[in-house]
Amino acid sequence: MFKVVTIPNSLPSPFKLSLRACAGLLNRSGAKIYVIGDDGTKDKKWLSELNLEPCKDYETIIPEELIALCLNEFPTVVLYSYRKQKSLLPNIITLAATHNAVPIEAPHLSRLSDTHPHLFRDRFLLLKKIYAQKVFRPPTLSTPLAATRYIFQKYADLTHGLAVLNPGYDTWNSVTPWNPPLTKKEMNASFVDYVFSETLFVMYLVNCGIPYTPSHRLLNDMLNDETRSGMWRHPGPGGTVRVYGYADYWLVGGFLFEAETMASSSRCMGSVPTLDASNLSFFSRFHDDRPTVVAAAVDSYVIVEKKDGLAAAAVKTTAVASSCQLLQNPTERIAYDPQMTYVAFVVGDGDNISCLTDYRTDWFEQRVAYCHDKQSKMGDASTATTPPPAALTWTISPHLIEMAPSILQWYYARSQETKCDYFLLPPSGHLYAYPSSLDVTVRGQFIKQTEQDAILLDTKSTVHWDWFTSWHKAEKEVIPKYGERGVINGVFPTNVPFFLPTGTWPRDGATFYKVFRKEKHHPVVLFRPRAWRGVHGSGPYLKSPQEMSNEIALYPKGTVAYVYMTSDQGLTLSNSFLELVDILPPHVRLVSTMAATQLALCADGLSNNTRL
Repeated sequence: MFKVVTIPNSLPSPFKLSLRACAGLLNRSGAKIYVIGDDGTKDKKWLSELNLEPCKDYETIIPEELIALCLNEFPTVVLYSYRKQKSLLPNIITLAATHNAVPIEAPHLSRLSDTHPHLFRDRFLLLKKIYAQKVFRPPTLSTPLAATRYIFQKYADLTHGLAVLNPGYDTWNSVTPWNPPLTKKEMNASFVDYVFSETLFVMYLVNCGIPYTPSHRLLNDMLNDETRSGMWRHPGPGGTVRVYGYADYWLVGGFLFEAETMASSSRCMGSVPTLDASNLSFFSRFHDDRPTVVAAAVDSYVIVEKKDGLAAAAVKTTAVASSCQLLQNPTERIAYDPQMTYVAFVVGDGDNISCLTDYRTDWFEQRVAYCHDKQSKMGDASTATTPPPAALTWTISPHLIEMAPSILQWYYARSQETKCDYFLLPPSGHLYAYPSSLDVTVRGQFIKQTEQDAILLDTKSTVHWDWFTSWHKAEKEVIPKYGERGVINGVFPTNVPFFLPTGTWPRDGATFYKVFRKEKHHPVVLFRPRAWRGVHGSGPYLKSPQEMSNEIALYPKGTVAYVYMTSDQGLTLSNSFLELVDILPPHVRLVSTMAATQLALCADGLSNNTRL
């Protein structure tokens, strides 16, 4: 039985931070603490969705009880001033996590003993105290740059990953992105529990992506010092660096370094966006009595030589977590008809763990309800006049396998209810990154990691984002690489920034995909980028459902295309896709990404037996 604690919005920001840290520390040894924060909606929802009941599965405790439980097991505190040391909060969090300590303000510590003596009694006398004011002594260590360098040199070898968390800079409204004001009321502490459970190195240097700045030099030094930062690399030396949290600095249309790839000269980083994701220290260790997803790690490839000379990838796996494997709905079996038009719609933002644990579940439930309604109207399939629900493919992060397997299973289980929902890897596969901008020594490992993720998620498709100047390299050096093993055969791209041309597609309006072939390689299909971001406005990315239907109706018959949907400019599932499907012309069929890949290969002159 685990414990649930509610953190009211009325609690002081420093106390919220302390509670999240306590949850992470206690969850190191199992799923013991679950936090209901903010307005409670999201966190309560998952207790309900996972059929977890009070008294049977968990008991509730008050915040002060959580602090007492944590200090009993981890009797060390880092004393600091939230107001005076606000810019150093990332460094204070790292200091506390590496010392198995609770970050807490001295006044709060004293107040606890006064207001709840039955919980604390003389426990405070036994606490080991670390004073952040002494560690980050002014003036030499009181800046984020100096504090980050100091903590890295002293404690980085005790950390197991890297995170970027904003302590309170107003980067959304600042007109000076190189020097934003530290005016936000509080730090978003939702992800802090995972920082403490995994002992991550936390930093926030606004200019670390800007060449020739001291912050940029420090970031490069840290990444190149693998004696200290070696544990950040996955799966080991020469691998990629996952950056958790979110790099919300340098807002230029979008946040310039949110993908992290171009922030350092070593070009080894990619993002796992998790800024608002809560309770990951709990979900990463939670297992109930029902079958859960296979959390097997792929140890290595076993290359099997086929009779036709093509190398096919099989895998060896470690012991699995349960007997239930992730399986998608069967790919539609569609005979290509040159008089039809086929389009795969993809729901974006699935790289963002915060999105998957929050509003994306609402979209999925809308989709399930829509499909149930459609299916009920179909009645007897042999006599029904209502067409079956249109296929839809959702991006989903492979990191849910480690961070929240029960949530990942929830998505796959709901998709089985509709029979027509599918999943593909999000941008750009293993990490939110720009693969063509990765260092060539890292790129090969990144492709293998993406293929491993595809196997575990039972998909053969990935979304691919790249910087607008890099697409010639992407098409020459990166995307064809997927043909070596044939694990992934469909690549669904988006340009960054999305509104600029890639310079690699003809302007004829009739070319919607390319097929990469190489001797003794599997074919790989790259689709033409097409984004749909809103339904109110002017321009190709803000079309109404009727305007989108009109556009698709004009595609040449026989076309196989794709559309990437993202909510950046007001698009939702209900105001876009669910309206569109009922007004498409009869010669248009919506398909999954894997079916689109098969159809594109057929349209390109290959048979239905082509190697996929």
